[in-house]
Amino acid sequence: MFFRESYYQGFDKTNYTFMKSTIKELNKPFIDSILNAVPKRDNSYSEILCDLYGNYNRENMKIDGIKACKLYDEKSELDINNLEEKFNEIIKDNVRPDSYFKIKSGIFSTKVDAEEMGVATIKKDSTELKKQLEKRKEEERIRNENFTNHRKHTIGRQFENLFYMDDAKLNVITKSGRYNFTIKDYTYWGNAPVYILNFEPKRGEDYKGTMYVNADDFAVIRIDYQNVKMLKSIKLFGISYQEHLANGKMIFAKNENNTYDLQYLERETGSKSGINRPLKIIEKNKVVKGKNRQNELYVKLDMAFTNVVKYEIVVFDAEPITKSTFTNFEENKDIKPKHLRKYDPEFWKGYNIIEPNQAIREFTAVE
Repeated sequence: MFFRESYYQGFDKTNYTFMKSTIKELNKPFIDSILNAVPKRDNSYSEILCDLYGNYNRENMKIDGIKACKLYDEKSELDINNLEEKFNEIIKDNVRPDSYFKIKSGIFSTKVDAEEMGVATIKKDSTELKKQLEKRKEEERIRNENFTNHRKHTIGRQFENLFYMDDAKLNVITKSGRYNFTIKDYTYWGNAPVYILNFEPKRGEDYKGTMYVNADDFAVIRIDYQNVKMLKSIKLFGISYQEHLANGKMIFAKNENNTYDLQYLERETGSKSGINRPLKIIEKNKVVKGKNRQNELYVKLDMAFTNVVKYEIVVFDAEPITKSTFTNFEENKDIKPKHLRKYDPEFWKGYNIIEPNQAIREFTAVE
């Protein structure tokens, strides 16, 4: 099977009003540089070709990785790391290690020790800083090693959304009484006669779509769906979150036992988040004589961004195995994804994969 995950993030709004700062380096130009370093649009893709052993329950899966790649732009991450180092340097030079911070946003506030803000860490000597950098490299190495295992669990989460699974969000079959069905057509899917049915919610359900039903055994061999309303919407004290997008398709093929296996899955989800509220970071210190308040940064934020994730699975072949075969199989999790800074049509040459879309073909990291 082949699995692709496409991730898109975009800032819809990055407005703020600079109100006050008693640390001269934490000024409006510095905050502007932070916002300019964060990509307004950030796309990344990961792909893996593998064999999967088990069933559609992710707790009963083993993976045998064959080949994998990741397309992303590491330059944006480096820019943010540079800003983080600059921010740490500013804090180190202006904040006392025995201080604590009060973070306020409107009527809410919380107390944070200086050590939690990283002040104690950045006060350490150069040897300790080197250890921290080495630790980051080790964490990155572990993330690469866990790539294949993480792909397995992500694939398993997609299987849990198959329309007949107990916890599937698409409940058009399990809760069919909540939907209206209309026969749209009668045609053939290959050699199989099929009914094409449209479905839509009677009242409170979330999805509409089309399903293809085998006229001989009444199996659902294809289903396309999309949400008809906002799936989740929360807005409280200037913080907002909306799940606005959920669509996809599932296609099944009959196997040698005259039951059906998944052949293709496509699932796309999207959310929008926003913040519109004031933010104060106040440094206080009870050790220093005089007033407790040492420094303050005060801004008013008005920001919003959108996230969209698309999953694609194609199963090229499926066959039954015995329980002992599954038990004795040793997973191969050591496939490291190759980092591609731009789309390379030669990478998958000779392998079966899902045809890349235009966005993937045009992907190029910033030089």
